Amino acid sequence: MTMAGRGFLTQLPSQPRRVVVMRALRLGDLICATPALRSLRKLLPQAHITLIGLPLAQEFVLRCRYLDDFMEFPGYAGIADQTFLPARSLAFLARMQEEHYDLAIQLHGSGVFSNPFTVMLGAKYTVGFTRPHETNLGLDFSVPYPSQGREVKRLLTLMYALGAPDTGDDTELTVLPSDRAELQQHPVLDSIVQTQRPIIGIHPGASIATRRWMLDRFANVADQLIELYGAEIVITGGKHEWEMCERVRTLMHHPAHNVAGQTSLGTLAALIERLTLFICNDSGPAHLAAALGTPSITIFGAANAEDWAASDTLKHRPLSVPVPCRPCYLSECPVGYTCLHSVTVESVLRNATALLDMHVQTGRHGELAV
Repeated sequence: MTMAGRGFLTQLPSQPRRVVVMRALRLGDLICATPALRSLRKLLPQAHITLIGLPLAQEFVLRCRYLDDFMEFPGYAGIADQTFLPARSLAFLARMQEEHYDLAIQLHGSGVFSNPFTVMLGAKYTVGFTRPHETNLGLDFSVPYPSQGREVKRLLTLMYALGAPDTGDDTELTVLPSDRAELQQHPVLDSIVQTQRPIIGIHPGASIATRRWMLDRFANVADQLIELYGAEIVITGGKHEWEMCERVRTLMHHPAHNVAGQTSLGTLAALIERLTLFICNDSGPAHLAAALGTPSITIFGAANAEDWAASDTLKHRPLSVPVPCRPCYLSECPVGYTCLHSVTVESVLRNATALLDMHVQTGRHGELAV
């Protein structure tokens, strides 16, 4: 069955009450989906909305006020980031089919592999994206996945086609009281967040090498910001990034705090909320800073800043130098990482001082006179 036209959900005989959304991607991708989820919630205020995602998404769901529940994605052929075990996936799909959901939404991407998975969830209605000029691939309703533009706006095209209202394109995430309490009890961060000096976060990690700026440059920037502003420097990262973060710390001439592997998502969110400035690569924490309104600088390598930068580029500044090979989907660069080497220490410092000087004018953490 195919129902065409704008406002697919508004044409149904009754509004869906049990909804499942498929987006088995990483933290930054989930945060980019918050405007779409907000729009969906406005359309379906009484619905119980469940996210199917990677294990890390469970903590995200607790902090996204538009979602009610979480189910771990079991893996599926062709979809990365989760090992595909056929027996596990088939058992999951069988359980989902017994649940008889009213609506399944494929918010994962173009749908080459995720649409068959979504259809097999067995919901009464299935909707999602397809590649341009493709059929619905078994969905009841679909729209073409835009090939260009900010990911936030691409996801919203589906919501608008379903009949959901425009609720803005700012991303968001809720910092829980327990997150702030955890930060206050952290053995390293508890005293740092009490300081009246600027607190600057440095996040040198990213999922692949083509998104990671040089460690010595992060160290250089951090040292100069200490000398200029007397800042406290906190270096963040996951457990697997501890050595990388420690390398930045040891390259510095001034003291800094390496808390890689020592923060949960909630503690990291509470920390970033408290920072004066966050300097990072194109990574999940960059989206976290934008969602929390913390002034930030994001250094872009392989990816297009136009697709992944925050909407407010004055407060959340993307640094990207044009190169002919971008966008690039390689994890390692065969031509010398020109995209990253072209972003200079001077350009990062220039933007950092502009943001920090605004902070000094207001005298308030995280608020800029812009």
